[in-house]
Amino acid sequence: MTYIAKHLPPRLKEMGLEPVPMVVFPKGAWYALDAACDMGYNIVGLDWLHDPAEAVKTVGDRPIVLQGNADPGVLYGSHAAITQVVTEMVEGYGWASRKKGWIVNLGHGTFIVLCSAGFYLTSLQASPHSSTRMT
Repeated sequence: MTYIAKHLPPRLKEMGLEPVPMVVFPKGAWYALDAACDMGYNIVGLDWLHDPAEAVKTVGDRPIVLQGNADPGVLYGSHAAITQVVTEMVEGYGWASRKKGWIVNLGHGTFIVLCSAGFYLTSLQASPHSSTRMT
């Protein structure tokens, strides 16, 4: 993965293309987050088992955008349950104090869940916006 991060941007430039943001998702590799942040990727994805506050501490001042996942099973819950999960993610990533990039998304298995509980997706989509609204 380090090879890709090192060699893809120059290759794109050689081809006359602009470099694109690159994402690495080391699923289940919570123990390797520090190393993943040094691989040269712009965005590091976390699985839904990773504690956002611990991830923020590990990243420190490095210019890394974190992509934090919600357990897709939350879509089987109520609007209140979805809001709680998103609020915990927002607070865990420290968005209010950091004002740094963070990407919200569902974890793996989303397609199956959406087939069953897709109507709750609007709750998930709206919650980060209401939780991060500046007053």
